[in-house]
Formats: sequence, structure tokens, C-alpha cells
Amino acid sequence: MMGKPSKTAADAKPVLEGDKSLRFPHALLISASAGSGKTYTLAQRYVQFLLSDKVPGNDLAGILAVTFTNNAAKEMKARILAWLKELALDPDSPKMAETMQLVSLSREEIHKKAGELVERVIANYSDFHIQTIDSFLARVMAASADELKLPLKAEITMAYDVLIDLALYSMFSRIGKADLPASEVDKFLAVLPKTGSYPWNPAQRVKENFNSFLGQEGKTEGAITAAAGDYESQIKAKFKDVTRHTEALIKRFGPDNVKASAAAALAAGNITDFLAAYSFTYGVFNGTRKKHFPAGWEKDIAHLSDLVITLTELNAQAYYHPYVGIYDRFKLELERVKRGKTDVIHINDIAKRLSAYISAENVPEIYLKLGERISHFLIDEFQDTNRLQWGVIRPLVEEGLSKEGSLFVVGDIKQAIYMFRNADYKIMRDFLDKAEGKKPEAANLNLAPLGGELKYVNLPVNYRSDGEVLSYVDRLFKEKLKGSPLIGEDITELTTYDQRVQPARVEQGYVRTTVLESAAPDDEPRRKEWLLNVIAQARGRYPLGEIAILVAKNRRIEPVVEWLTEAGIPVASLSSLDIRKRRVVAELISYLRFLETPSDDLSFADFITGDVFTRLTGLTREELRDFIFNAHRQQKGALLYAAFRNHPKYKEYWERHLDEPFRKVGYLPIYELVSLVYARFALFANFPEVFGRYSIITPKCSILN
Repeated sequence: MMGKPSKTAADAKPVLEGDKSLRFPHALLISASAGSGKTYTLAQRYVQFLLSDKVPGNDLAGILAVTFTNNAAKEMKARILAWLKELALDPDSPKMAETMQLVSLSREEIHKKAGELVERVIANYSDFHIQTIDSFLARVMAASADELKLPLKAEITMAYDVLIDLALYSMFSRIGKADLPASEVDKFLAVLPKTGSYPWNPAQRVKENFNSFLGQEGKTEGAITAAAGDYESQIKAKFKDVTRHTEALIKRFGPDNVKASAAAALAAGNITDFLAAYSFTYGVFNGTRKKHFPAGWEKDIAHLSDLVITLTELNAQAYYHPYVGIYDRFKLELERVKRGKTDVIHINDIAKRLSAYISAENVPEIYLKLGERISHFLIDEFQDTNRLQWGVIRPLVEEGLSKEGSLFVVGDIKQAIYMFRNADYKIMRDFLDKAEGKKPEAANLNLAPLGGELKYVNLPVNYRSDGEVLSYVDRLFKEKLKGSPLIGEDITELTTYDQRVQPARVEQGYVRTTVLESAAPDDEPRRKEWLLNVIAQARGRYPLGEIAILVAKNRRIEPVVEWLTEAGIPVASLSSLDIRKRRVVAELISYLRFLETPSDDLSFADFITGDVFTRLTGLTREELRDFIFNAHRQQKGALLYAAFRNHPKYKEYWERHLDEPFRKVGYLPIYELVSLVYARFALFANFPEVFGRYSIITPKCSILN
């Protein structure tokens, strides 16, 4: 439906058909906008399948629901259990009427079976398969470790940093040996990009780029490899071409219209600065002076932009070329590190290894067992699934559909916001095109067992927002943005969606847009006055806890907090709620790092000169800094904590406050260790302003690494 939200009521019947008319196997796609009940419908389908006696293979272990995040999985489990619990406790509950439309059982039968299911879920919670796809794949990996040549008891990590550090150290330590000749490293250093600031110590730049390479490889089936070519010469030639065209346009447009930064880059012949100054809307020219541009300027800029795009691609290739040259050597070291004492595997490696194994026409043995157990697959936020993930789970889905199983996917391609993590909305787009009859076959799913049928339901009613809000959204997307260059081809239905409001909320809601014309960075008084006026108006209708302020960048948060604090308005920013940024917490982390590695003098020094220890002991920072300086001067190479422990004056502080955690660090679980530290350091008494609103903070083990 186009235009404003419809005032017609939504169909009161459940979106899902009752179990009497369900036929297996089948596949159902639910597509809907935010607030229209996608997740609720998924929970509804799960409960329907568990309760029905007409759904084959509907045992608790036979249904797998996949969500996108751990929080979503927890919420889904809570919803389903709450639904079943309500049916089990009250046969006349509101959920009962809804459930009876879905399941062909009597009220008494549903009431009894729901109670049995609650007990079964609690008794067999490991069979309650509602989890993220990463968690599911990790379970598959653990069961297929031998087939996939993986460590038997692998530690799964989500960060490459520690692995990269170890691999780089191992690789650099072999410079000059047969497997890494010094000439190869010299060649790498010689071809590092000369534009921008030259990396005299390239280790950090190498780490950053390799981290990025690994992240990209882990989300796709491909691998980053070096391509031959003299990029330096190609860049110089292309930049000359771009410069020649740019100078011709400057003569036509007039030098007064050129941006200062672009003019400086051209004069210096600096490619990096030129690309930074270039705008694909106005080129090297100042957009605020476009009224002075000659007629037909858009075509001139478009032609120049085509050349600049080629230059940008060459510049990127030249930048990464030397790093790619040693990347394969680095990955060999990385695999050695992963197979070292820690047996670490990155979470991205799991899907990649499984996908490669399946692509080689192998079937992991665990798949045969899962194919026998799991019949029904429910996938939430399908638009955020990436190719590797779908490639790994697809064989199981198709196995289920080849029997009497089902596939149920819910999503909204308008909400495909994880493409930076290689999520591929085109998989869902393929399903939609098939379901809407735009193509005869789905490229991403074999529908032959279903006779080629893929059922499709759109949820048109928004239960979250009021009519005025939806009308505003419709005007923005369906009128102002439709046909806009910002949207281009509408491949995700941003301008053609169908969404209606609940009849009782058509006239409710309020939206107002105010544009401040001034863009001057120092025009804070005007922005401050405007914001405080808006808050004053809003707090007349809403409590402060229901008012949120969004800013474009993190650096803009602090001024806004200052404005509100000066005006006497209590405010809490997300950054201020990040306990990791609090000085006291940082000191505790330093202390835990010291306990993990007693030779870490820096962490020990940071702790004893901090607020926690000085407030606890009454010692001054200046005194402790003098101790640190003298300890290192008197006995170089000695451990700082040992000097403190043996010092005539300070040993009593060690014994009273630091000795017990030091002795017990290898024997206590992390939670109990931190509890002991809190008690020993009297943190709640000494820092009520910090810990008054927080319970015990247990750092993740990764902090200690």
C-alpha cells in the first residue's frame, strides 16, 4: 500500500495457518517491517509445532531455531517458555484462544500438554535448540573436529589480536633464516606505499592490515592473494591523466571555485591528499559556489569521477600489495600458533572450514545424525545471514525438506544493516522473488521436494508505532527518497514497503522536524538553546527516563551532557555508563593483569600508584613513585612486586592487602577471585560514588589475556 498508513483493521486471525491445513514438507517466508511481530510470529510457530499432534518430527530436539544474537536467543527462549507456562497455569488465559486457532486440540488437551512440555524443556534443556548460528556451528565443529582436522578441545575466540601478535612475533623472529630470507623482507619494506606518512616501524600497520584481511576472509569462501603488477607506475600514469583533466576543468570553472585542500594537493602532487579532498558530487570544486559553475557541469564532474574511481582502485591495490606479498607466510605462522599449546580457533574459521569441507562434496558425519534428528528449521533475521553461514546450514535444511520437515524464515531486507560483516540480503531477495513469482526457481534452495512451492506471508500491521510516526516515515521514504540518488535502484524495498497502523492508533503520535541552517562548528550557543527548549517541551509530556538524544558522533556527546548538566537536567550517556572507562575499574584490571603475570611491572606500578591502593593504605602517589624509581635504579632487572614485598616499610601493606589474592589466583574461579579483591580493597566503602549503583563487576577472562 502506498501513501499514508491504512486505517483498516488488521485481520484478527493469526498470521499462521492452523495445523489442520499444514502439509509437510513445506517452506514459509515471513517478510515484514520493524514492529510488525516477526519474532512473535516465530515464537508462535515454535509453540504450534511443539503442541500439535499433526506435525511430524516435532519432538523438542527435532526443532532448531536460529537467531542472530545471544540476547535474541535468550529472549526467544523466554517467550516460548512464558507462552507454554501461561497455557499450563491458566486454561482460560488470553494465549489459549490464540493457541486454539493454531492447534487442533481441545482446551483441556492444550492445558495438559503445555504443562508436560514445560517440564520436558526444564528436564532436557540441552534439547531446547534456540541459539545463534555461530553457536550451532560451534557445536557442529566440536562433533566434527577429527574430520575437519581441528583441535579436539579448541578454544574459540572472537578476536584475532592475540593470535596475530604471536604469529607476527614468530614470523619476525625467523627473518634471515631459510624460510624467510632477509631479502624478502627488504623487498617488502621497499615497496611499502610512499604516500602519506611513511611507516618507519611497519609492525603496527602490518598487524592492522592482517587483522582486516583475516576478518574479510573469515566471512567469505575466498582468499586474499597477491596479484602481479607495477602499481607504482600505473598510479603515476593515472594520476597524470586525472591531473590533466582536472586542470582543464579548473580553466573552465575558474580557479576561484577550487577547494583550497584540492588545490594544495594538486600543487604538491600528493595523491592521498587529492583523493581525500575529492568529492564525487562537486569534484575538486567548492559546492557552496555551484551557482558560479558553467552549464553542464554535472557531466564534466561525472567524467572526471570515473577517472578518479580508477585511480582510487589502483591506489588501494598499491597500498595493500606489499602486505599481501607476505600474507601467505604470515598465515602459515598463524596456523602454527593456533595449533600450539592453546589450540585456539577463531569463530570465523568454523563456518569457513565447514563450507570448504562441504564444497568438496564431503558430508560430515554429524550432518547425517543431525539430518535424522532435526526436521524443522526456524531462522530469525534472515536478511543478516551471510553466504558462508547459509552454505553450511543449507544441506541440513534441504535434508529436512526431502522428508517431512519444514523451513520457516522471517526477515526484512530493509533492515539489512550487517553487510559490513558480509551479511547477504540477496539470499532473502532470491526467496522473495521466487515467492512473488518473479522467477521460476530459487537459486539458494532446492524446492523440488515441495513441488517448487515457497509460501510467502507479509505482516502489514505495525504494533510498535503510532499513526503520525508511520505517516512521517511514509512521506520520507515513499515520497522524498523515492527516485533519489541516495537510494538509486530500490533493491531492498525502502520506498515500496506495505505497513499499516493499528486502527486505534491512527491519530496518535507526534513528529516534528526542525533544521538548524547554521553548520558552523563554533555555533554551540544556538544548538544548546534549541536542544534545551526541545527538552523543556518534551518533559512536559514524558518523564526524563523516556527521552533519548542521538548525536552523529561520539565526540559530540560530551558537550551535550555538559549543556544538560548546567541546566540541572539529570543525564546519563552510554559512554558514562561504560565502566571500563572508569579509573578505579582500570586500576582493578591492571591488578588482575599483574596477578595473571607477576612479571608485569607496568601493571603493578599502575595499580599501587592509583586511587584504589593509595586510598586503602593512606600512602601517597609521590612516595610510591619514588619507590618505583629507586627500586629500578638500585636493582635493574628485579621484579617490582618482589621489591615491594621485601621492602621494610611496605611489606606490611603487601601482607595485609595483596598477599592472599596473590597466593590464591591459580586456585579460585574468576568470580570468587574478584569477590576476594573487592573485600580486601574495601571498594564499596572507599568508592561509593563508583560502586554505589553497580554489583560486583567480573571481568571477562579475555581482559587478562
